[in-house]
Amino acid sequence: MNKKNNPELFLENRLALDENIQSQHQEINNLIDEMITQMKAQASQIKELLKSIHAQKKVVARLDKIYESMDRRQSNDEKQPASQKVLFMSDVENMIGRSRVTLRRWWMSDKFPRPAKLNESTLAWSAKDIESWIEQNIVFGEKEGLQ
Repeated sequence: MNKKNNPELFLENRLALDENIQSQHQEINNLIDEMITQMKAQASQIKELLKSIHAQKKVVARLDKIYESMDRRQSNDEKQPASQKVLFMSDVENMIGRSRVTLRRWWMSDKFPRPAKLNESTLAWSAKDIESWIEQNIVFGEKEGLQ
């Protein structure tokens, strides 16, 4: 019999081709599944990066507001006479060179001007009061008992 007309050989070749096609089909499906898994992981990473970028943008916006506020305060300070300027705790600490604990001890014992309470946690002084205290206590020598 001729190889071309042999039904058994034809069937054998057909089955081999079908197996090969199924095997390749399975490989393709496995590759697709692997790619989908990788894409999901990358999508998750992208999502986390976007969250991080969003959080960083919020921080930058807050910093911009702080710097803008500082610029406005500095600009207002330059325009205002000393009698209208307001000093906050950090300003007074820097001017006097003492910690907030020491300043509190001093004002509680009436050795330092008492601050005004602007809200639950913010204390402020008139720049004129602090400048006057500095003139009396630092320029002409510290009074006894301030330590």
